[in-house]
Amino acid sequence: NRGSEMKYVELEEVDGAGKRGDRQGCRMEEHPHDPPPETGWFKILTFGHLNPLLQTGYKRPVVFDDLPPLLSTDRSKHVGRQLQALWDEELETCAKNKAKQTKGRKQTKGRIEPSLLRVLIKAHGREFAIGNLLKFPQDMLLFAGPFLLEKLVIFVDPQLTSDSELRVQDGMFVVVGIFAAQLLQSLFLHQYF
Repeated sequence: NRGSEMKYVELEEVDGAGKRGDRQGCRMEEHPHDPPPETGWFKILTFGHLNPLLQTGYKRPVVFDDLPPLLSTDRSKHVGRQLQALWDEELETCAKNKAKQTKGRKQTKGRIEPSLLRVLIKAHGREFAIGNLLKFPQDMLLFAGPFLLEKLVIFVDPQLTSDSELRVQDGMFVVVGIFAAQLLQSLFLHQYF
């Protein structure tokens, strides 16, 4: 079975001198640029927890050691082990279903061939679903920009419309609409992509 050949390989980090080891920024301790647990939703939504890193970048070029370490759940070691466990579970389930089918000589509803796609969906499907839920409103808001811009052009040049009485409130509504659409697009897109 070619699917059972997938094995987890743990890689060690290599520093700039070619020696194996753990650079300081990769340790699991808290880093000043990580959002602390008590960080409010507004700071997380606006990436305010990154202000110290941005201030460092303003004062001097940011170097690799200034960057925050990955969260433990995003590290390759954790993700690799998770994928390996799910793959082993997939192989076991398929082997059991294949044995049942061979033993009973009848078709079973269970899968008999392992699927890497199924494993990836189990491991990361939730993140992709959340990403799609955030991307969809952003895509819909893309249509609001040109529509509202057309309304603004009509407001600025009254010769383009048959409406003889354009109010200032209408123009302000269009401008606020453009601002809100762009702000929401940015919030939806940058939270996940």
